[in-house]
Amino acid sequence: MSRYKTDPEARMEIDSLLESNAKTQAALGIEDCEEMKYSKELAKEYWKALHARIKAIDPEFAKIVEPQE
Repeated sequence: MSRYKTDPEARMEIDSLLESNAKTQAALGIEDCEEMKYSKELAKEYWKALHARIKAIDPEFAKIVEPQE
């Protein structure tokens, strides 16, 4: 069974990583602040890095949230 479902600490860590990705995706295209300007490629690379961290915590859950090409 997935650690995401059985381990509260793993779930909190994964949720934090997913939230970070959601914020990055939501900020795509914002141009009013230089710091918040993300290119699609940078966002994609960031998500791949976050996904690798998720996979290290719970490989089974990582399959569910696999990055799309």
